[in-house]
Amino acid sequence: MEALPQMIHVDPDDGFNLNVHFADGTCARYRVEELEELRPCREPSSIEVHGAGVSDRLALLDAKLDHADGVIVRFSDGTEGAYVSDELLELRPERESSPLRLPVGDSAAVR
Repeated sequence: MEALPQMIHVDPDDGFNLNVHFADGTCARYRVEELEELRPCREPSSIEVHGAGVSDRLALLDAKLDHADGVIVRFSDGTEGAYVSDELLELRPERESSPLRLPVGDSAAVR
């Protein structure tokens, strides 16, 4: 089975991690710094607004699935990054077993 993103969510505790659950039953956590490095033509962030306060780190605000193999992430600086599963898998070739197994096409898998 091909490892396509099936469910994604931004870590609610801090906004600096993206959790991706793949259709092959594995999952991986990506740090905002890793995702930022993949963005072309992007200078590293310094001070960004996050919530009501100011943080010295770029944060993840939201993420959504894009077609069968893509993920779009919205950053606290107002920009978006688009990633395909191959890019994510290169960052985390070794993933852990996912406790969440959703059937393909389940509406809960969208977020």
